[in-house]
Amino acid sequence: MNSRTNPDAVAGLILAGGRSSRINAGRKDYVSKARLELAGEPLLAHVVRRLKPQVSSLIINSNDNPDWYQQFDVPVVADCLPDYPGPLTGLVSGMLWLAANKPQCELVALVPCDGPFLPDDLVARLRAALEERNADVACVRFRGHLQPTFSLWRRRVFDAMQDELMTLGFGGFKELMTRLDTVAVEWPDKGEDPFFNINTPVDLDRASELLSLGSVVSGDLG
Repeated sequence: MNSRTNPDAVAGLILAGGRSSRINAGRKDYVSKARLELAGEPLLAHVVRRLKPQVSSLIINSNDNPDWYQQFDVPVVADCLPDYPGPLTGLVSGMLWLAANKPQCELVALVPCDGPFLPDDLVARLRAALEERNADVACVRFRGHLQPTFSLWRRRVFDAMQDELMTLGFGGFKELMTRLDTVAVEWPDKGEDPFFNINTPVDLDRASELLSLGSVVSGDLG
């Protein structure tokens, strides 16, 4: 069976729909994580710039004010369930939008809005592993740990995702991945962590430091 998909059939989905509670701890003025400034730009801008060349179309999952996102000229899709039930909701919501608007996109590359150093060959490596085995999902494994928010999903598993979400009412990805045909893609360790997530003010300071040192220019971490 030929598992190859249309080369223009990969959509990128950036998850920006969480509460951003840890990054806002102690702050008087709430700000969504996507809007945090890193090196003079919104955090989301770094992610968009790295992911957009790797996919044929791009969407953002967010429950924030959609007007702010117009600067990126990218569709914004809100969660299909209320009360921030978790990142699985963002993926299901994105797939619902793609089914209605981009049905030719057979694969969905998932990344978080707080991962500004994602490798510029992320999608290519995940796709190669996915198609070699005709798997359902390809997921990064770095330093022995799965990174579920850096993953590539076939839209054919949408029903399983939706069943999981509607049964539990919330959820992440790891448990679902155990029930699907998931291939782990071992990522080489070249020193810094290309899957570094910004969850706290300390993390944001560290990301700024890495950028100022030139440690994470495009391609260096892949």
